Amino acid sequence: NIQTVSSKYMKITKNGKVYYLDHTKYDVSSIMMLLDKIKLNKLEKEFKDHEDGLEKLTFINIMLNELGKDYEDRINLVYGIYKLFLEVDFNGDGTMQWEEFTQFIIDTVM
Repeated sequence: NIQTVSSKYMKITKNGKVYYLDHTKYDVSSIMMLLDKIKLNKLEKEFKDHEDGLEKLTFINIMLNELGKDYEDRINLVYGIYKLFLEVDFNGDGTMQWEEFTQFIIDTVM
């Protein structure tokens, strides 16, 4: 069950517990800042293991495993990673290739 509480927060009820999603907490640039060289190398390996690219849910799970946060913060992180995927998937095919990801990084820095 998801309800909009304000322009910043969404209320999520799961298994009787209430969580608040702050959809402004992790924007694309803050997600990118969490990726150091070691995490990027692991991510590159995942892309190489998936020659056809990473689907949205696979990408989110890989990123969550690398960035790991407590459960309540993971809700915010998932939303941020989802937004990142949408921005990086330039061709809109629902998968992300390593080339798209690295081009996004280059474009973002420059």
